[in-house]
Amino acid sequence: MSRLGKLALVVGFLALAGAVAVARSTPPAGYEMDIYAATPPAFWAGVGVALVLALAVGLVAAPENGRLGQAALVLGGLAGWTVPAIPVLRGYFFYGTGDSLSHLGFATAFLAGKNPADILHPGIHLLSLALSEAAAVPVRRAMMLVVVLFFGLFLVFVPLCAREFAGTRAGLAVGTFAAVLLLHINNIGIHVIFHPSSEAVMFVPLVVFATVLFLRRGTGGRWGTAAGALVGMVSFAMVLIHPQEALEVIVLFGSITLLQQVYQRVRSSEDGPIYSPITAHRSLVVPTAFLVAWWLVWSPRSPRVQARLRVGYQSLVGAAPAPGAEVATRTSLLPQLGGSVEELFVKLFLAGLVFSVVTGVAMLFSVAGVLEDLRPGRWGVVSRLAPDAGERNGLTAYVVVAFPPLLAITAFFFFGAYGDHFLRFVGFLMMLVTIVGAAALARWLSQREFGGGRSLARVAVAVLIVALLPLAALSVHPSPWIYQPTDQVTEQQFQGYRLSFEHRDPTVPYAGIRAGPRRWVEAMNDPQGPTAEGFPGMRSDIRPEVFMTNLSTYYDDPRYVPVTAADVQRDVVLYEGLRYGPAGFRSLRSTPGIDRVQANEQFRLYLLGDE
Repeated sequence: MSRLGKLALVVGFLALAGAVAVARSTPPAGYEMDIYAATPPAFWAGVGVALVLALAVGLVAAPENGRLGQAALVLGGLAGWTVPAIPVLRGYFFYGTGDSLSHLGFATAFLAGKNPADILHPGIHLLSLALSEAAAVPVRRAMMLVVVLFFGLFLVFVPLCAREFAGTRAGLAVGTFAAVLLLHINNIGIHVIFHPSSEAVMFVPLVVFATVLFLRRGTGGRWGTAAGALVGMVSFAMVLIHPQEALEVIVLFGSITLLQQVYQRVRSSEDGPIYSPITAHRSLVVPTAFLVAWWLVWSPRSPRVQARLRVGYQSLVGAAPAPGAEVATRTSLLPQLGGSVEELFVKLFLAGLVFSVVTGVAMLFSVAGVLEDLRPGRWGVVSRLAPDAGERNGLTAYVVVAFPPLLAITAFFFFGAYGDHFLRFVGFLMMLVTIVGAAALARWLSQREFGGGRSLARVAVAVLIVALLPLAALSVHPSPWIYQPTDQVTEQQFQGYRLSFEHRDPTVPYAGIRAGPRRWVEAMNDPQGPTAEGFPGMRSDIRPEVFMTNLSTYYDDPRYVPVTAADVQRDVVLYEGLRYGPAGFRSLRSTPGIDRVQANEQFRLYLLGDE
C-alpha cells in the first residue's frame, strides 16, 4: 500500500500543479459573471483528482502512516486552498465589490497618512500595507493576497485544533478535509473577499489553538508563559481585525471561565474521570479579563459601535423593524427567477446542516463518554475509558457550554435591526462546528478497532466529505448558482470610474443603476474624507420604472449615469431584466438628450439633460 499510496500522491500533486498552471494561463478577458464557468474545466478536474486522491491516502488508507499521511494532508489542504484563491491565480485586477471597495479606500488613505485608529477594524488593512511594501505589489493586489493568507491560516489551524480536541492523529486528517469544505462561508454574512468580519472568523481557529495550548500546557493560573503571551497577542489582534467577532470570542472565553469556576467549586473526588482535567487546566480568568478590557478600550469609542448599541436598545423595547427584513428583501425576487428560498437554503446551507447534525450527535456522545469506548459493548455501553478521556471531553465541554450564549446572541441579531449581521454569527458557529465535528468524527474513527470496523468507518467519513464537497465548493464564490454575480472588478471598469471622477463637472450629480457610485468614490478617496462625504449623488440610484420609461425627461437637472459590463450582465442576463431590462440599456444609446461622454470596453458614462 505504501508504494501505491506514493504513486497516488505523485499523481495528485501533478494534477494540482496542472490545475494551477491552467488557471494562471487563462486570465480573464473581461468581466466574468460566473467565476466557476469562466475557470477552465481542466482546473476543476485537476483539483478534484487531487482532493480525491488526498482523501483516499490521507484518510482512508494511511491517516496515521507518518510522512505518507502527512503528504496527503498537505495535498488536500493545498487543493482546497486553490478554490478561494482562484481570483489571485487567474490574475483578477481586484476581487470584491461593496464593502471591499470601501476598504480599498481606507487602505490607500492609511498609506497617504490617515490615522488607522480612525476606523474600527484597521488590522487587515495594515497587514495589507505591510505586504504591499514587502512584496512590492499594489495595495489592491496585497489585499487579495491577505484574503488568501487568511484562508491558509484557517486550513492550517482547523486541523491542528481538531487534533487537540480529538487527541489522535486522525483528528488532523479529518480536520484537514472538514476545513476544505469551508462551511463558514455563506456569501451573505461571510464572504471570500476582503471583508474584516470574514477574515476575523478565519482567524478564530488560531485563537482557539492558542487557547488550548494555554489551558493544557502546564498547571496553575500563571499568565507569564509563552502560551499566555500567544493568547494575549492573538486576542489583541482579534479586536483590531474586527471587534464584533472579538465579542464572540469573549463569549467563548467567558463560557470557559465560568465552567472552570463551577467545577472548581462543585467537583468532588467521586465525580469520576470524565471532566477532571477541567480543574487541572490553567484558569482562563486573566486572558478573558485582558480581552474584555482591550475590547472596552478600543470599541465603544467608535460611532458605529454606539449606533449598534442604540439599535440593540431599540430592539429590546420593540422599536426595531421586523426580524429578517433585509434577507426577505434580498430573496423576494427568487420566485420570478425560477428559484425559491428553500432552494437557496439547500445550496448555501445544506452541507453545513448535514455536518452540524453529525457534529451534534457526536458532541452528545462525547459529553456522555460514549466516544471513549475502546471496546464497544452492547448498546454502546462504555466498557473502558481511554487514559485521556476526560481531557478530550473537557475541551469539547468548553465549546458545548459556549453554544447556548452564542446562539442567543445570534438570535438577538436576527430579531434586531442588524440586517444580515446575524449570518456572521452563523459563520462563527459553523467554524466551531467544523473543529468540534472533525474531532468527534476522528474519535469515532479511533475507537473502531474491532474487525473491519476501522476501515469501514474511514470509508464512511470519506464518502460523507466527498458528498458534501461539490455543494460546499459551489457556494464559496458568488455565482449564478446562488443567484449572485461574481465580485470581479476589471481594470477597465475601475479606470472608467476613476477617469469619470477626474474629469466630471463638479456641479453635476451621479445616478446609478441599483445604487449610486458611493463604493467607487470611497475606493478612490478616503471614505471619511471631505471628497467622499460631499460627492454629489453618490448614494442616488435610478428607480427601475424611470430607467425603463422616461429616463431622459425624469430629472430636471443634468445627471451622470455610469454603466458597466457587469451591470448589463447582472440585470439583463442573470436577473432576466426583472428590474432593469434590456430596453432601458438600449435607450441609453438611442434616446435624444442622452449623450455618451466616456467609454471603454467595460465602462460607459452617459450624461442626461445637458443642453
